[in-house]
Amino acid sequence: DAVGIYVSELSAYTETPPALAVMVALSVLSTATRGRVSVELQDGYREPTNIYTAVALPSGNRKSAVFTDLSNPLKTWEESRASILNPEIAQQRSKRRSEEMVIDQRRRKLYLQTDSALQTKEIQEIADAEASLTQLPVLPKLYATDTTPESLASTLDDQNGVFAILSDEGGIFDVLAGLYSNGVANIDVVLKGWDRGSCRIRRKDREIDITPCLTLGLAVQPTTLRNFAAKRTFQGR
Repeated sequence: DAVGIYVSELSAYTETPPALAVMVALSVLSTATRGRVSVELQDGYREPTNIYTAVALPSGNRKSAVFTDLSNPLKTWEESRASILNPEIAQQRSKRRSEEMVIDQRRRKLYLQTDSALQTKEIQEIADAEASLTQLPVLPKLYATDTTPESLASTLDDQNGVFAILSDEGGIFDVLAGLYSNGVANIDVVLKGWDRGSCRIRRKDREIDITPCLTLGLAVQPTTLRNFAAKRTFQGR
């Protein structure tokens, strides 16, 4: 009831269709659950509470005002967590840099060691030191307004598989269609993020194994949806 009353008043205040505030509010609530909630629809059959929504509205309909107002609690939470964690993160980063510097100095002196047994021992100790480097904590982030599929996969990995895209623009559709990849569409992580399917990505510099829980909350112009639907790559998917 509280959310219903709020979105009703917000619609009246911004003079926007009630469906806009309702869909954005549901997307924000979906983001806030952070993959911790599932709904048992039947005995033994459950679904996560992440949802994909897209409201189609022409430009000039104050979509931004509604998004800004309803997503503000998420931004406030992120800022509060950052204020608490930033000092710790700064300390951990400093410690990590010092550890890396010590390892680098030890590696540079390897060639001075003429005893092969001692050199082998030093190499192993350097490897052990690198394996036990201080792990850098990651600031919790709830959502972005735009991203690339590659960056989205990395962010999901950093954020324990849970993230959201909340935007009053349709730029994400252009990116998914291959705006930065020579027209080659890459939507696997978005497809997997709907039902928490297994997503295993191999890159030269990183391996990602996640069961992504993704929320999409978008408000776009009707033309954007038509262009998106017209692309053969997305038809049926």
